Amino acid sequence: MASVPLDSASVDVAVFSLALMGTDYGAFLTEAARVLRHKGWLWIAEVRSRFTQEPDEEKDVGKANSQHLQPFLKCLARLGFTLQSLDASNKMFVVMVLRKLNVPSGNPSAITWPSLRACMYRKR
Repeated sequence: MASVPLDSASVDVAVFSLALMGTDYGAFLTEAARVLRHKGWLWIAEVRSRFTQEPDEEKDVGKANSQHLQPFLKCLARLGFTLQSLDASNKMFVVMVLRKLNVPSGNPSAITWPSLRACMYRKR
C-alpha cells in the first residue's frame, strides 16, 4: 500500500476501510496523496479506539471527533487534505471524508505520524 503501481494524480477516490493497521500507516496515506488528483477524495473508516488514549475514553463520542483526532488530522493537512466531514457517532467506528485541495507542505516523508492504539474489541 505504500507503493502502488499507479501514476501520480491518476485517481479520483482513495478508500481506507480498516486499512491503517501497519506501523507505517503514514506511508500508505502519503501514497494516497501522491496518486490522488487535485480535488480528489480520501475516505477513512477506522476503529474509534485506535484514536483514544485510554480505554474508558472510547465511551465519550465527543472526544473521538475532537481532541484525539487532531494530531492525525494535522498530519493529513500537511499532505494537502482538508477535512470535509467527520462522523464519530458510531460507538465502534469513526469515518472521515477529506479532500485533496492543497499542495503538500514540506517533505511528506518527514511527517511524524501519531501512534495509533491497537484495536479494542469487546464481547457483546
